[in-house]
Amino acid sequence: MSYSEPVAAATHQDALLQALAGSGDAGLVWLRQNLEALQQSAPEAVFAKLAGAHAGARRRLGEALLGALGPELSTACGPLDTRAWGRDAAGRACLLLAALSGGASHAELADALYRSGDEGERTAVVKSLCLLPNPAVALTTARVAARTNSMRLYAAVALDNPYPGQCYDDADFNQLVLKCLFNGLPLNRVIGLQRRANPRLAAMCEDYHDERVAAGRTVPADIWLALAPCASPRGLALACARLASELPEHRRFAAQALVARRDSPEVEAALAERVAEESDAEIRAILAGATRAASADA
Repeated sequence: MSYSEPVAAATHQDALLQALAGSGDAGLVWLRQNLEALQQSAPEAVFAKLAGAHAGARRRLGEALLGALGPELSTACGPLDTRAWGRDAAGRACLLLAALSGGASHAELADALYRSGDEGERTAVVKSLCLLPNPAVALTTARVAARTNSMRLYAAVALDNPYPGQCYDDADFNQLVLKCLFNGLPLNRVIGLQRRANPRLAAMCEDYHDERVAAGRTVPADIWLALAPCASPRGLALACARLASELPEHRRFAAQALVARRDSPEVEAALAERVAEESDAEIRAILAGATRAASADA
């Protein structure tokens, strides 16, 4: 995978500290003291100090969300939105960045911190992986996290996190998407899905669709986001058929997914036909946008 130019860790740290200061002063003195201590620590003492402070961040900083104060960080994996981060996760990211400034091995430090932590601490680590100067060195940690049975931890890896879309190979990425489908996690929050979609993923989703139908079970409404981009002719036909579903969420996701497949005459015809019949305003807007684009391309 190629990487964009990363932003200095100090810049990330400053942005997160500013957000923490804006959402309340609680724990900031403690955090700044620990950041300074980490930056001045001898290499052999870094991990012990980091692990202790990392564990204490929730108690010291609390879990209130950064909200609108959360910065969008420019990382080697792409933009990272921190508005849904808790104060503890932001503080833990600052601590990890401070520890790395001492020259410790990025991969070893991140992995040791992940393995020594509880669920909340591990969640913070995987949210912070794309802040590393070379995120790919932490791929083993990210893969271990993706095998978890904890949905809180898995969501931290899979959702709103640019790391998998940038660093996973196709096999790992495809499994991440399927696990989201199995567990009802929203695919529209898997960053890079449109870009990383591939024929194998489409085939896996089509098989999953068929298994659910054969078992008389509901099909996830957002499956079309992963199936349609590289779908077989049959897969496209399945998505087009969902444009007429009685369930608006299926129609909406099918429309969103099919807009990018107007290269298929069958898809373009299905989208144009549905515009006249659609009653949902949001879906009509998606379909109308697709037909306007088709007219402009003609």
